[in-house]
Amino acid sequence: MVFENLLVVTLFSIGGGIFLLERVPLFQRQRIKRNGRWTTNLGILVIGSIVLALCFPVGPYAVAEMQPHGFLSSMEIPLGGQFVLVFLLLDFWRYWEHRIFHKVSLLWRAHLVHHSDTVIDVTTAERHHPLEALITTPLALMLVFALGLPAEGVGIYLLAAIASSLWVHSNLRFPGVFDSALRILVVTPAVHLIHHSSTQQQTDSNYGSILTVWDRLFGTYIDPANVHIPYFGLEYFHKTRDTTLFRTLLQPVLYRKNMPSSVREIQPELPSIKTTALSYEWQQALLY
Repeated sequence: MVFENLLVVTLFSIGGGIFLLERVPLFQRQRIKRNGRWTTNLGILVIGSIVLALCFPVGPYAVAEMQPHGFLSSMEIPLGGQFVLVFLLLDFWRYWEHRIFHKVSLLWRAHLVHHSDTVIDVTTAERHHPLEALITTPLALMLVFALGLPAEGVGIYLLAAIASSLWVHSNLRFPGVFDSALRILVVTPAVHLIHHSSTQQQTDSNYGSILTVWDRLFGTYIDPANVHIPYFGLEYFHKTRDTTLFRTLLQPVLYRKNMPSSVREIQPELPSIKTTALSYEWQQALLY
């Protein structure tokens, strides 16, 4: 319970700090009009948290704590090495889980709510439909239990994942040199914004949670350099009525495969964000 409280404190401390910085025009990447999407995103967070608490009273950290002598812990690996291994393993899992949610139609129904936000800011980080959480949480619990992951390593990863998610969704400007240096190793806002593009080819890229290495290795990385992002959000669910909490919660039911594009009512075109795909030579170098 102590660690779960720490996760909540981390979420609200970092998220609240970013939210306040996003209110300062000097720091904003994009001007955002006040509308109902903030209420919707925070409403989804509250509803999802209640549903999860009722369905899964214990989280991954608690499960790991209950089995301190699991498979990985029993191996003769120094504690620091265990932390690194758990971090890489969980981030690798998150990459493939995220990618599969994009490729399987039934899973996409639950995940598309995260992508239907037409403006990206810190509240988007927690815009996940309760159905998605009800699928991903038991999978995470089973992974931790099956591999006997040490609680400390799981805890470090969960804290890092929350902080990363809040940061990469933030509506803040970051110096290009700073972002370029970091994205060699970790996902940055510029990298993750491409994943929220309304263009499917761009949406189906940059799946990584913390590290960029998985996208680079498996050919789904687009580096922020020369590709234009036309809009945030999807080709559908971007009318004014789609921003309401009730309508957003219904999106998994309203979704139909190959839904036609509709007239966009609520967002102007974005400023150009230049991106370029990682070269074939670099992909081969990373793979071999």
